[in-house]
Amino acid sequence: MKKKSMLIIIFFFLLMSCAQRNNLLLINSYEHDVIVHSFYKFGNNFIQRSDRFYPGMVFAVAARSSMYSNIIAMRIETLEGVLLEDYQAEHIDLLRKAYKSKDRQERWVFTEKGLFIRTKEIRERFNTIDEVLNYFRSDEAVMDLQILLEEYLKNE
Repeated sequence: MKKKSMLIIIFFFLLMSCAQRNNLLLINSYEHDVIVHSFYKFGNNFIQRSDRFYPGMVFAVAARSSMYSNIIAMRIETLEGVLLEDYQAEHIDLLRKAYKSKDRQERWVFTEKGLFIRTKEIRERFNTIDEVLNYFRSDEAVMDLQILLEEYLKNE
């Protein structure tokens, strides 16, 4: 009996050590490769990293390190270095507040139409990641975001 209990405890701790902590997902919904320069705040430090994203790529930035869990700004460029978008801290904070983002795992989707947060409601509304990405590329997503921002600013 003791051996079985010990195995269960060891198994439990093994599962806990594999759990994702402070995970941040960045999702490329551009239809071409982009370079994303992302900026994070970790304690009193600011960290910058650059990554290449392929179309449809989902990247777990902070899979094992809380250092990359608090994104504060993002700059998106073409492979040639042409600036496509520059999202400053104020815009990121506004989106977090408007979406009422309280998930332990933030899912940021960047597209030609803008920057979005993939919420639980959006995940449940669509069956596949392709459907989700097509939604964020649509005018419907832009309109939904505008309504969300207007409601947030009206109630602030």
